[in-house]
Formats: sequence, C-alpha cells, structure tokens
Amino acid sequence: MLKLFLHTLGRIFGRGLFKYDRGYLFEMDREAYEKNRSNGVFPESYQSRLAAPEEYPAVGKVADLTEKEAVRRANAGDFCFGVFEGNRPANINWVHRGSCYIRGAGYIHRAKDNEFYIYGIVTAPSERGKGLYKNALYDLAEYSFENGAAKLIQMAQEDNAPVLHSLPKLGYQMTKEYLHYRLFGIKYTVTLSKTDSGKKRDIFIKEPAELFVI
Repeated sequence: MLKLFLHTLGRIFGRGLFKYDRGYLFEMDREAYEKNRSNGVFPESYQSRLAAPEEYPAVGKVADLTEKEAVRRANAGDFCFGVFEGNRPANINWVHRGSCYIRGAGYIHRAKDNEFYIYGIVTAPSERGKGLYKNALYDLAEYSFENGAAKLIQMAQEDNAPVLHSLPKLGYQMTKEYLHYRLFGIKYTVTLSKTDSGKKRDIFIKEPAELFVI
C-alpha cells in the first residue's frame, strides 16, 4: 500500500516535485566470479569487445547517448564494453571505476577505485532475445577482473524483474537496498545493508560536485 501511495503522489505532483525510487545493489567479487565463471556464447559473426572511440556515434544510437556524453565518460576513465556484429553495436555496457553519483536513483555510490560499477546497459530492440545481455556480462566480468577489478557492482530498480532474477544466477549477491525520495528539490536517500545492520542516510539539494555523475 505504501508503494502505491508514493507512486500516486508522483503522478499527482509530477516527478519534478515528488519522486520515489527503490532499488538494490548487487556485487560480485573475484571469488564469486571464479565459482560462476563462464565464457559468453554469441550468434555467428557476433563478438564481445571494447568499443573504440570512433564507434561512439554508433554506440550512441543504440543507447540514446550523445557522442559528447560518451566522450565525457571516456575522459573520466569509463570504458564501454559491448557485443558487436562487425562494427555494428548490438549490446552496450558502460563501466565506471570508484565512486559516483547516480542521478536517476538519487544515490551516492561510495566505492574504491578498484570497484567497477556497470551501468548504461542497453540491448538494441532488434537484438533482444538472443542472450546478448547475459553473455556480455560473462565476458565483461572476465575483462574487468583481468584489468584490476576487485569487485563488480550493478544496480537494479525494484520493477526490473528480469535483472533482479538474472544477476544472482551470474554470481552477484544483493548487498544493499536504497530508498530515494525527492520533494520540492530536496533529495533524501536511505541505503540499507543486506549483509549487516548498517544504514546510511543522505540529504542534499544539489548533486555532489566532487563526484562523477551518471
């Protein structure tokens, strides 16, 4: 009932004045990766790899992303890993190292530099149903752990059932739950640990200036 009430408030006042979000953080360390290790399997002529800078315009068309934004991410040290058929991107995944601010969730992600946050996951509509998302994550995990990652982290909102069910099968463990409220520009986020009794509260108006914004 509370969830329905909060979403109703969002419709009445508009998401610009009132917003409610709830989601979960999933993590996978190297040990869990080794236990669930698998290589991606793709249709013939498809392969997983890093996106080259000259491919950012094509990547943007899949992910509804401007080339300028892709360059901003790359300049911050983020990298884009995807599934391609030749030079044509079919699935896109961005990765950020360390802390950041996740604007859509009002969530301050606090992390070490060797903790990789996976975001901006998009599969082209015409490519869905081929298992690209799951298999790309297998290969992305291998690439990340071979290139300095100690932990991989992903976020899933409460209504994203496919991701909520898929991540545990890939070796991820749910470690945190977040609740975000925004009222007249004031942002309030509560983060609850799923592994202990820890709780973190953040209240702010402006986006944290010291953090990279996703």
